[in-house]
Amino acid sequence: MNRPMPGEDEIFRIARAIADPDARAEYLKSSCGDDTPLHERVQAMLKIELENDSFLEGLPPGLTATSALPLSEESGDTIGHYKLLQKIGSGTNKRKWLPGDHAISTTLESIEQGAKIKSSAISGWDAKRNQLVERWYSSDGLSSTIRYPLDQIKAKTWKGNFTVTFGDGTEFDGDCLLEKNDDGFIWTAKFMKDGKEQVRKSIARRIR
Repeated sequence: MNRPMPGEDEIFRIARAIADPDARAEYLKSSCGDDTPLHERVQAMLKIELENDSFLEGLPPGLTATSALPLSEESGDTIGHYKLLQKIGSGTNKRKWLPGDHAISTTLESIEQGAKIKSSAISGWDAKRNQLVERWYSSDGLSSTIRYPLDQIKAKTWKGNFTVTFGDGTEFDGDCLLEKNDDGFIWTAKFMKDGKEQVRKSIARRIR
């Protein structure tokens, strides 16, 4: 009886646990076979993990990462000696909190132009503790850094600056706005590319 082929998530889970790059590459080759798009998607997700690990290593002293928080936790609760502040997002199995003295790892899936995009982020305070910094990496090759100055984080609206990096290494700076409401939030970033204004927008709605 033929064994069913492993799915994308299983291939990624096993590959990320293989420390040796050559062994990992061989596993991906045998698992993905001739499915080049699958191979590229898993490689992109692995790159996200590695770059997020590098970001954590560069955080100011005293910052650590927390992910997959139990769904029972609420604002004011503690994890070890860390305190949860304000919830700023949620998903099927993860919540995202405004961090106190720690950084938080977040993952999400979205559909853009009919394609499934997986993204991963590390959030934490900068060294001077006057900005909340998020570094996002997407499986479509885009990466971005978002900075929300402390005085721009309001109850319903956050204003910050935004840097997007394309797969060819080009970077563009712009402004971003996070607008929260009872149904979810809308995140909009605007930047100039080739003399034209570009807009990236993400809309999140709560599942009733």
